[in-house]
Amino acid sequence: MEKNRTTEEEGVIRQVWMMFASIKLSIIVLLLLAATSVVGTLIPQKPGARPEAGEGLWSQISSFLYLHDMYNSWWFQLLLLLLAVNLIVCSLERLPAVWRWVRKTPRPPRAERVRKLDNAAVFVLKEDMDKAEKKALDALGGWGIRTGVERDGDARLVHGEFGRWTRLGVYGVHLSVLLLLAGGLVGSLFGFSGFVNIPEGDTAHEIRLRGGAGTKDTGFSIRCDSFYVGFYPDGTPREYRSTLTLLDRDGEEILTQDIRVNHPLTYQGVRMYQSSYGTAAARSVSLKLIPEEGEPILMTGEVREPFSVPFTDGHIVLMNFMDNFQLRGHRLGPTFLGFYESAEGKRETLVLPRRHPGFDRMRMGERGFAIEINDYEPLYFTGLQVSKDPGVGLVYLGFTLMLLGCWVVFYLSHRRIFVLLERREDGSVEYTLGGTANRGHHALKQRLVKIEENLKKA
Repeated sequence: MEKNRTTEEEGVIRQVWMMFASIKLSIIVLLLLAATSVVGTLIPQKPGARPEAGEGLWSQISSFLYLHDMYNSWWFQLLLLLLAVNLIVCSLERLPAVWRWVRKTPRPPRAERVRKLDNAAVFVLKEDMDKAEKKALDALGGWGIRTGVERDGDARLVHGEFGRWTRLGVYGVHLSVLLLLAGGLVGSLFGFSGFVNIPEGDTAHEIRLRGGAGTKDTGFSIRCDSFYVGFYPDGTPREYRSTLTLLDRDGEEILTQDIRVNHPLTYQGVRMYQSSYGTAAARSVSLKLIPEEGEPILMTGEVREPFSVPFTDGHIVLMNFMDNFQLRGHRLGPTFLGFYESAEGKRETLVLPRRHPGFDRMRMGERGFAIEINDYEPLYFTGLQVSKDPGVGLVYLGFTLMLLGCWVVFYLSHRRIFVLLERREDGSVEYTLGGTANRGHHALKQRLVKIEENLKKA
């Protein structure tokens, strides 16, 4: 009874093993991954977004299946894991037999088999048998790695072999796919990607992760020493560049480097890309005071510093700057917010858009003058994309191995060349030239034609 139970368990394990070794499973998984890619192009993806189940059946299904972040979903990772297990089991199931075949030294075929090859070519040359053997060895030695001679009376078989190892090329492709999957998994589990805006002169050590997934400490601090932006005559940005300094936990400077678009800074596997910029504040601002009577007055100062109004004994304080202020759904662009305090202590809120100089003139009658932003010196912030992918090395290695594996699989083959030498009654030597290949038969035929030409020339 115990023996029967053990046999049944081994039978079940073998069935499961063969299921994972099935080519049909590979095709099904690949089709599911392809369908996922198609759906991913139809549904907008938001990497890193946390699914929230709202009301309605579709909302709950979308939340459960992570339809807006499919490539980070549990079921997509399960498909990748299933593909990885399928590749491993397929390789383990077939590789030992192939490896034994590769290591085995093949026996040369008999003369009858060489004569029956589909690509066999027969020609006769008047020469000595030893010379013919040497010519054949030289012709194959320049092409094949292994050469040898079998002698049987007046007949000699010169043989050469190349590319027995190429039968392992498909397993190189399998390994490359596993490396790509492992690299993606390592990057997903231990990597991160986010953004940070750093005003000139400020320092940051945390970034906002994509999809609102919180913040991440980079392990070091990033200081924006300066920012430069150049414009074309039509006002579009031509180049923007940030000078960054990295500091350790103790505040000691590690390195300083300029970064531009497509020229990132890399430190400890963390890559910092120049992705955007904007105006964080104003270093200084120039006001134009326009009284009801008399000439306008220009005044220059700093934000949060009072501007004294000479003809009212009041003062103006600009408390804040917004790069793109919105008022009742209308975008006013760069705008200063503050207040005007009269000599009697009465305060009035100020909204002063740079692009709409006449915005404050409606208040002229109340206070006796209007205020405009004549000019300001911007304080920029640099927008950085910060990411770390510890699996990128595995991805590069897998990609390189896949190229090599595909080159071996599609462009190389295991080929064997045979030159059968037989002495005729008139003293001449009859050559029978042929070969075999597991693929690439047209290339083999071309190679046989060249060998035949070399033998006849010699």
